[in-house]
Order: sequence, then C-alpha cells, then structure tokens
Amino acid sequence: MDRRRSSLLLTFIFVLSSLGTPFLDGLTQDSSEHTFTEQAALSELFAGFSSEDEADFWNQTPWSSRAQPEGFDFLTVYDYSDVGILINNNSEASKTIGWTFVNARNISDENIFFFNDSDTPTKETINRNEFDVYFAGPFLEMLSNRSSVTELNYLVSTKGIPLRINGGNDKASFDQEFSLLGGTYNSSIGSDYWIDHGYGPLAGSGMKAFSRDIYGFFLVTRLTGYTVETALGLIEKANNSLGQRGLFALDLATNRNDSGYKFWNDDLYTTEAELNGSMGLPTMFSTKLRNS
Repeated sequence: MDRRRSSLLLTFIFVLSSLGTPFLDGLTQDSSEHTFTEQAALSELFAGFSSEDEADFWNQTPWSSRAQPEGFDFLTVYDYSDVGILINNNSEASKTIGWTFVNARNISDENIFFFNDSDTPTKETINRNEFDVYFAGPFLEMLSNRSSVTELNYLVSTKGIPLRINGGNDKASFDQEFSLLGGTYNSSIGSDYWIDHGYGPLAGSGMKAFSRDIYGFFLVTRLTGYTVETALGLIEKANNSLGQRGLFALDLATNRNDSGYKFWNDDLYTTEAELNGSMGLPTMFSTKLRNS
C-alpha cells in the first residue's frame, strides 16, 4: 500500500472514530432511558414492598411486632363505602355531627344525603306529611339519581333529624320508617302493624353479614346525645376503640313481660342468649321493674 492510500485510510479511521462516539453515546442514552422506564414501571408494581440483601435483615433486634409500622386505624381496617349519612341543613347540630363523621370515616360525596328545603323541620316529632314531603320524597329522589348508592347497606342519622312520626295507628320511629325507603318493604311505610323480615336471630336466622340486596331494607343507626359534644364524643371514642371489646347494654322491664311490651322483651331475651350465650360476647343485661 503506498503512502497516499495509507494516509487516506488513517484519516478515514480517525474521522469514523470521532463520529462514532456521540453516535454510540446516543444509543447508550436511549438504551439507558428505556431501561430506566422499565425499571420504574416494575417498581410501581411493588409499591409498599421492600427487601433487604443483607443477612442482618433476618437478625433484627427487637423484631417489629406490627404488620403496618404506622399502625392501623378505622380507614385501614373497616370499609365505609356502603355507609350513608343523613344531614339536615337546617340544623347546626346535624351539620356539625354529620360533617365530623364524613371526615372521620372518609364518606364519599355520593353517600351524603342533604335535606335542604328551607322548611325542613328540626324538631324531634313530626307528622306523616312532614316525613313524606321533607325527608322520604327527597331521599328517594336522591337514590334514583345516584349510581353508587345501590351498594349502600347502612344509614347514619344525626341529632337534628327527627326522632319520631306522630299520628294514630301509623305513628312510628323515624329511623325505622326511613330504613324501609326504596326497598322491598317500601309499601309497608305508614302501616299500623309490624312486618316480618328474614335477617338475624330475631327472625330465626343466624348471624350473617348484612346486605340490603338480600334483605330489602337499610340498617339505620344514629349519632346523637343530649348535646352535640356527646354525639361527637361517640365518634372520638370509636376512633380510640380499635382492637378493644365493649359491653352490649340491654335494658329490660320485667314487669312488662305480660303487657304489650312482651314482644320487645322477648327480643331482648333472645338477644342476650345469642350475644352472651352463643357468641360469648360480654353483655350488661339489666332486668328492673319499671313504674311507667
């Protein structure tokens, strides 16, 4: 090879080498970015998990006694997605208690039921027309306009929501009538006698998880007290009760065993036998005479 060809070959090799570096760097950079993206995607799949390569991981002293280092709370243990809250916007007590419960239990907007009419009563006793116009009607309309409420099983009423519906033979507990709205027993609202259902020991069934789809009504409970502070205290006490077991308090009047109260007394006897006897849960069963 003559000197001219040798010089041209060396020049070509030099130029190629100088061009190849950024070209290869680009390939390396693209490859690194692709690898990083894959690794990031894989990392997301294992969010919340960790591993240790060191043998000391298995020799920790003391070993952690908690599966969740920050501890458990109501929102990590209990699912409130099937719970709805009733709030009377004419009642400061209802709004205070209701919103406290919403924030404490992370209740979704779909499961908050506001009663907004300016004439919505806040008194403890209402008549049948007030129940229909200001509470039953608006609630049924809200139910029909919300998609997620088909999963609701439980409703929570508050202080500021009426306690009772007056009248003759159709007088009733507000919460009991409300539990029937939109379900299997809707047509029984306002009737002058009780209805039979199939849930729980009082109906001759076992203790099972409740489902409105199966049994046809809501279970309704209430956050109330003589004062707003008492009702708010119930929420706070529940916050601090995780992992503890309280007493079931049952109050029965033995001198009414042969009166019109007999049916309710029989239910209390059955409840005591089921909770304390069959299930071994602690109860305080008060059997005292009542003067009235």
